[in-house]
Amino acid sequence: MLSAYGANVPSLALLWAIAGMGKTLVNVPMQTMIAGRVAVDFQGRVYGAQFAWSHLW
Repeated sequence: MLSAYGANVPSLALLWAIAGMGKTLVNVPMQTMIAGRVAVDFQGRVYGAQFAWSHLW
């Protein structure tokens, strides 16, 4: 947030893209791990918990 203070629109767009790539690099492997390592009966609960935790930030 501090790096966005006083930035122009192109700079904000670049920061937004970098943040989006970072979130993707974390969430995609996590979804793959949930699908591969959690029992089918619990996948919904685990995915929901992971979704809530990732959106907390």
